[in-house]
Amino acid sequence: MAKPIFIIRIPVSALETMGSDKLTEITKGLQTQLDDYHVLSMIDNHVETASFQCFNADTVPEIELDALKEMCMNTLNDIK
Repeated sequence: MAKPIFIIRIPVSALETMGSDKLTEITKGLQTQLDDYHVLSMIDNHVETASFQCFNADTVPEIELDALKEMCMNTLNDIK
């Protein structure tokens, strides 16, 4: 079975604050931590705060997705 796809949409303001190198580092770190998922980070000028989407995750419990979102938000907040 294919891995679920976990997408993180990061606001443009975060790119301006952190820089592209730091966001690349965050993405690589999350890819390492979430080895059961394909992780994609996107810079999105339509969001004010980080948002998340998960595709191909029919068998992933909702509680696990909530934990993933919380972990990602903590990672992003630790960088600021």
